[in-house]
Amino acid sequence: MEGKEAVKLLGFWVSPFSFRVEWALRLKGVEYEYIEEDVFNKSPLLLELNPVHKKVPVLIHGDKLWINAWTALCTEEGEDREMYLKQAVESLEKIEQELIKGKSKFFGGESIGYLDIAIGWISYWLPVWEEIIGSMTIVDPTRFPATAGWAENFRNHPMVKDKLPPRDRMFVYFQWRRKEIGALKASAKKG
Repeated sequence: MEGKEAVKLLGFWVSPFSFRVEWALRLKGVEYEYIEEDVFNKSPLLLELNPVHKKVPVLIHGDKLWINAWTALCTEEGEDREMYLKQAVESLEKIEQELIKGKSKFFGGESIGYLDIAIGWISYWLPVWEEIIGSMTIVDPTRFPATAGWAENFRNHPMVKDKLPPRDRMFVYFQWRRKEIGALKASAKKG
C-alpha cells in the first residue's frame, strides 16, 4: 500500500458484517490491512473510531473513518450530511434503474425476495428520518417513481404491513436517539 492512502478494516473473525466489507473491498480490488478486533475486550482504537456504537466493522481510508451513508444522514450536519446525502441518492439511482429494468412490483418479480428484505427498511424507516430531519427528502416520488412504488408495495405487503413498529413510537425513539448520538459525538470530540 506504499504510495497510496492506506485502507484499514477493523473486523471480527466471525462477523458477517466484517466479511461483507472484506468481500466488497476484494471485489473492487482495494488493498487493505485487516485488524482483528476482540469484540469482548474492545481496543482503544475501536473505541476512539466508533465511540457511539463501539462495534465492528470499522473502515478507515487514509485517516478518515468511513461510515454508512444512510446512518450519517441521520447523525451528521451541514456539509458532511450533504456529502452523505449525495452518496445515498447515488445508491437510490441504482435501485431505481434495477426496478425500472425489472418492471415488476419487487426486485424478484411479483413476490418479495431477499433483496427486497435487505433494503426494505428504506420503505418505512427512512421516511421517519426524513420527517425528523425536516430538510431532507430522499425518496422523492417524482425523481424515483419506481422506488417510491416499490416502497409502497413492500410496506403494504401482508407479510410486512402487520409487522411494522408504530410510527409515532419510532418518531419519538429516533428523535431521542439522534440527541444521544449528538451528545456522544460532542463528548468524543472533547475527550
